[in-house]
Amino acid sequence: MDKSSLLTTGQMAKIHGINKRTLMYYDDIGLFSPVIKDEKGFRYYTYEQCLTLESILAWRELDLSIESIKNYNKNHSPEAYLELVEKKEKETLQKINHLKQIRSLLISKATAIRNSLGLQLNTINIEMYEEEYLLSSPVLNNDSYISIFSSVADTLKNLTDKSIYFHSYGSIISVDKLANGSKHYERYYVKLPRKIKHDNLYVKPAGTYLQIYWTGNWSTLPDAYNKIFLYAKDNKLKFADYSYEESIIDHTTANSANEYVTKILIRLKT
Repeated sequence: MDKSSLLTTGQMAKIHGINKRTLMYYDDIGLFSPVIKDEKGFRYYTYEQCLTLESILAWRELDLSIESIKNYNKNHSPEAYLELVEKKEKETLQKINHLKQIRSLLISKATAIRNSLGLQLNTINIEMYEEEYLLSSPVLNNDSYISIFSSVADTLKNLTDKSIYFHSYGSIISVDKLANGSKHYERYYVKLPRKIKHDNLYVKPAGTYLQIYWTGNWSTLPDAYNKIFLYAKDNKLKFADYSYEESIIDHTTANSANEYVTKILIRLKT
């Protein structure tokens, strides 16, 4: 065969935008080999092989394993092709939906941080809120570190995306307990972008909420509640049931614990 009508490894790699080492590797493992490999070790390919290589690169981009591609190349048929395409279509759709969920979580978290940066911190406001959905831990009997982290870990097991870094998370505490000086959290939660069917789904009711974005170390949260109860007393406000704390800025985004921002919401009685 006239080598002048063939493609060298470098030319083949350049046409397909890959590294020469990739072609050598594919040859070594028997996935895609040149038509000629001379006594000096130089490899030569035909133009017709371009289509075969493109199909291999496409399958690899879809994360099809080397062994699966080998098997397909040995036993390819319209039926085998359709089977692979349908399988990869389902997997691709799952990835797209997963990435959409991640994008939604990222937008939600970024929006919460951006909003907190534009607000006057440590200032009480009254705001209307729609119903929100939380994936909650069971009611805790104690708030030791072991209990807290075990609770959060168990809650994350129920998520499709288990990275708490992308989720807004927080805690729930009874207003009655707060009024009596207790800071024992009853539940921990991660926020959900939508309602789901789940035994641990917790619905935070729609309504009018007292709101404060509190800045400072978590140990200063009792000061926030002192301010909240004083404000409620001066304005003759009555609280419904629970306080919802949501961590907006924490150790993953702040340089100092003094820069933490915690959003506190308490529903008001109507």
